[in-house]
Amino acid sequence: MNSSPLRFKKKMLIDISATNFGILLFLVFLGGFIDSIAGGGGIITLPAYLSMGIPAHFALGTNKFSGFFGTLFASIKYIRGNAVNLKIALIATIFSIVGAAAGSKIATIIDEDTIHIAILIITPLILVFFLIKDLLIKDIEKKNEITPIKTVLYSASIGFVVGIYDGLFGPGTGTFMTIGFNAFLGLNLIVASGNARLCNLGSNFGSLIVFLFEHKVLFPLAIFTAISGIAGNILGSNLALKKGERLIKPLITLVMVLIIIKIIRDKFFISP
Repeated sequence: MNSSPLRFKKKMLIDISATNFGILLFLVFLGGFIDSIAGGGGIITLPAYLSMGIPAHFALGTNKFSGFFGTLFASIKYIRGNAVNLKIALIATIFSIVGAAAGSKIATIIDEDTIHIAILIITPLILVFFLIKDLLIKDIEKKNEITPIKTVLYSASIGFVVGIYDGLFGPGTGTFMTIGFNAFLGLNLIVASGNARLCNLGSNFGSLIVFLFEHKVLFPLAIFTAISGIAGNILGSNLALKKGERLIKPLITLVMVLIIIKIIRDKFFISP
């Protein structure tokens, strides 16, 4: 028996069956859970929106809306758990807002096919960086001599560069930020993950503002998925604070594996 379609209107009519709607809510919940721990929830959520037949620009905007509120709740959890270096996080967050706004503006200009292709090209770069970062920076624990000026420069660079990426594409942003804070500023993974949540919140805000002004958020679908994402983020951040790096390390690896699976699936098993 086919489920009756749910219709969401925003300059278009989107029909989603009740079954697919439930699947979408679950995937957004799962994405929020993973994102709050290791980042990379967009690897799950963005393809989930696209698989429902939502055009890429609306998928990006709606995903950014639900991601912002989920990340907000996760950030609060990490701050309350004393797992955020506020100085580093605030600097990175300010620059991530600027970078994400610029990236999102560019994303509204680029055609949908280019967005899809770019996601498939850029996500492997995140994987490569993760695999070689220990070889590039073996003695990060000894870098306690990082000066205040370097701290500001590194924090601002991570926020701005990854913010642009988040505004343009999104998937893997939190993972990239976590790795950046860990590799270049010497933060342990739990604090790096907490900082990444706050910084990702800034980039989400910057890009969300652009998508809202461009009318690329699909209401009321975004409200339902935001609630689901918040639930996943709360559960995931609570678990991360309890389990620490033992949980974060394998989940970052899982995110990288999901990236590979997505690339192989999109490139070799889905007909254009």
